[in-house]
Amino acid sequence: MTTDLQELSEWLAYSPETGEFTWLKTSGKGYAGRIAGTRHAKGYITISVRGRKMLAHRVAWLFVNGKWPSQQIDHVNGDKADNRIANLREATNAQNHCNRGPQKNNTSGVKGVYWFKPNRQWKAQIQVGGKQITLGYFHEFDAAVRCRKEAERKYQGDWQHKGPPTIAYGPDE
Repeated sequence: MTTDLQELSEWLAYSPETGEFTWLKTSGKGYAGRIAGTRHAKGYITISVRGRKMLAHRVAWLFVNGKWPSQQIDHVNGDKADNRIANLREATNAQNHCNRGPQKNNTSGVKGVYWFKPNRQWKAQIQVGGKQITLGYFHEFDAAVRCRKEAERKYQGDWQHKGPPTIAYGPDE
């Protein structure tokens, strides 16, 4: 089983500036000198070494820090294929969820803002500490968005989502 940095270093080279892995040996579909990894359906890069499939962002963390991450790895800019070390940080599950974009079924385009039919108003909400907090109901969409963004700054700080919308959630998960 390939979990050892020394063994992985025999197969792969990592560039912290580009976030890319390059094959050092030819094996299976990997040819020495070529970029390693394939894009997963959810957007992550995966690399298979000696029959073990690994997420490239976790392997990047191992290469730079000398140990596997103890928590989840968050992509700061929201791009799941951007494995530059400057774009990776360890995160708790809650922190990682803060940095996700709107769900696939979101119709407003803004995370935490949706049309609330019973009131015929926009509703803004945010999840904090596992609890859903209603921030308010608004006649104007822009007012609901401003309220949500203000709550993100207050409750999520550096972990608030700044990247593009993601396909993190949806009916097929």
